[in-house]
Amino acid sequence: MSDHSVITIYPDAVVRRMWGDHFATHWGKSEDLPLVDGLVARMKSTLCIDESRIFAFGWSSGGYFANQLGCVRPDTFRAIVSLSGGGPENVTCTRPMAAFFQHDRDDGSVAFSTGKESREIWRKTNRCTGTQSERDGCTIYDGCAAPVVWCETSTNGHGPSRSGTAAAWTFLSAF
Repeated sequence: MSDHSVITIYPDAVVRRMWGDHFATHWGKSEDLPLVDGLVARMKSTLCIDESRIFAFGWSSGGYFANQLGCVRPDTFRAIVSLSGGGPENVTCTRPMAAFFQHDRDDGSVAFSTGKESREIWRKTNRCTGTQSERDGCTIYDGCAAPVVWCETSTNGHGPSRSGTAAAWTFLSAF
């Protein structure tokens, strides 16, 4: 997706009990923050990076965690991308954060309404005026302290769509 130099670090979450007897990889709300803090610190100390262009990008539970990071680490991350995710959870976001969302209406794992709730949290936090425009099948909320973009898909289920990931890269490239 990128024609430019980027450094991508994508750790996998640990296996946790999610509900009942179901176990899966899942990012925690707070217990994984030291790992992310350590990764960012190591990245800053060992790689030549633009510290003003660090992004959190996640799918499913990673999308939840990207939302969480946007709230609890607003000085670290410039923007977040949540694909088929939800959250943030058990925290109040106090600072605007550029946020991109893609969610499928037919997602059987993370309810479509959950993605919409995340979008609404960031619209409120970013003090969006309520006006909106459309571009490439996505809704761009205007008059916000930081950009908010919402992309809906259908028939994709829980997987991220090619159009959604391409739109997410376009969004991040603006920073």
